[in-house]
Amino acid sequence: MRESIGQCIEEVEERILDVERGEAAITEALDTMGLSHMKLSSSQSSRCSTCSPTASRP
Repeated sequence: MRESIGQCIEEVEERILDVERGEAAITEALDTMGLSHMKLSSSQSSRCSTCSPTASRP
């Protein structure tokens, strides 16, 4: 199980590094983490509505 979790973490880490190097779009990293459909109300919002404990989950 630890090996499986480690592989998942490595994949996410690699996608984030790809974005940092300009080799991938941020949507690919978000997709890897299962966050591609996350909605943010505003970049100036102090709190993400989807992160709220009362937010409905898809």
